[in-house]
Amino acid sequence: MPSKLEYLLLVALFPASWILGAQFDLFEGLVDYIRLHEEMELDELISAVLVLGLLLPALLGIWNRRLRRHLRSRQLAEQRAQHISRHDALTGLYNRRVMNDALRERIAKARRGGAAPAILLMDLDRFKPVNDLRGHDVGDLILREVARRVKACCGEDELPIRLGGDEFAILAAGTEELGGAGGLPRRILAAMERKFIIGDSELSIGASLGVAIWREGLDAPLLLRHADQAMYRAKKEGRGRISYFDDALGERLRELAELEAELTAAIEREEIEPYFQPIVQIADRKLVGFEVLARWHHDRLGNVPPDRFIQLAEETGQIAAISWQILRKACIAARDWDPSLTIAFNLSAKQFRDADLSPRIEAILRETGFPAERLEIEITETAIIDDIDRAHEVIDQLRWQGIQISLDDFGTGFSSLATLSRLPFDRLKIDSSFVTTVSQDRQKAKIVAGIISLAGSLDLSVTAEGIETEDTLEMLAGLQCPLGQGYLFDRPMPRDKVDDLLSHGVTWTGEMTHGTQRTVLSGIA
Repeated sequence: MPSKLEYLLLVALFPASWILGAQFDLFEGLVDYIRLHEEMELDELISAVLVLGLLLPALLGIWNRRLRRHLRSRQLAEQRAQHISRHDALTGLYNRRVMNDALRERIAKARRGGAAPAILLMDLDRFKPVNDLRGHDVGDLILREVARRVKACCGEDELPIRLGGDEFAILAAGTEELGGAGGLPRRILAAMERKFIIGDSELSIGASLGVAIWREGLDAPLLLRHADQAMYRAKKEGRGRISYFDDALGERLRELAELEAELTAAIEREEIEPYFQPIVQIADRKLVGFEVLARWHHDRLGNVPPDRFIQLAEETGQIAAISWQILRKACIAARDWDPSLTIAFNLSAKQFRDADLSPRIEAILRETGFPAERLEIEITETAIIDDIDRAHEVIDQLRWQGIQISLDDFGTGFSSLATLSRLPFDRLKIDSSFVTTVSQDRQKAKIVAGIISLAGSLDLSVTAEGIETEDTLEMLAGLQCPLGQGYLFDRPMPRDKVDDLLSHGVTWTGEMTHGTQRTVLSGIA
């Protein structure tokens, strides 16, 4: 439909056309035209002339105006699409695509003698718990404010980028802005240390930064990986820090790449074995079961520390393959032990989020013939806090099979009581950070006593981890803690040693084990 403006244009064309016709003697031409077409009625001739001479140009004008308007709308749509393809929708910062293109371009310039580019990667330290507790709306407000502060710290040649989640990057044109108290990394870190005002709340978020500077031989993906490694080192060193990639970190990367290749081969050859650490009744020191732990002995590397290869497996996505192998081997080893002995197996956060978790465990139990009632699955709070409803569903599926569920590292999570009240656990495991010095630290003793009392009121059993001295054991006995484990009883041991231990009836008295004095175990509960 024509617009009002177009109607007005048509109306104005008529008097204008008559005036122009009189000015340029168009009417004399009209008379000549009529003489040539005398057989036609006069009104038909005039109508034909008006249509051809007046309406057609007007319609062409309207069509031309609409075409220009359509082209303008298309141009704006293309500009919006281009903006969306290059910018983060939430914060308005550039996105990963822009960073990759700009980084390749600046590296190419550096190879021709230009300034060496640098990449800063930033990860927020305390964003996740705030986002989980206060909701995504508050989280989005924080991310927008982070983006505003980062952008305010950047100069004309520096590109602020949001990579996704709570990760940001800044691409610097050269290294001049990196050093000194007023350098770009320190300005950004200072900006993140300021409180975030959301409504009536003041929130502390903080950030960790990793910095990598380009040098000859590096391409864009490798430079980004260097910055990523530097950022993770900053987090491990205590967060709220700036870490620069250097040769030492580069050597560690090469070692990790080698270790990853060896780990992949070890998984394929099923070289990682289950070790078993005793769990005892504290009151009578009788054995009730074992916790299953992964150990890897490499022909060339020797005994690889668990915290080293387990963390690597988490980062590379190999943890599930290792865990299922260990669980299967542990079930085979333990199925012929005394039927009163249980095994406790720790699930990673990634495994717990696996949609096929319950069927996988059920299949392993069926394959190995190990009773579900003798299996205890340990879950950390970090594995379940993201989706409590989903966690409840998974725990119900496992308990329906007869499997016991324990909340591992209790006391270290930021919402343990809330979690405990919503999920159907059978046991709590008190983290060793509270237990190891419980006999010397009154505050920790009060915390442990409180956890034991809380568990008792909820009809939950308790296992204290990290028992290393007789004083600690006596303190826990006085607090009526039911179960315990730690180096005082024994270190994790291979299957053949457990078999030997059980064949002798578990009656040890002051025997030396791995260079430490072991306590008395009176038998199997």
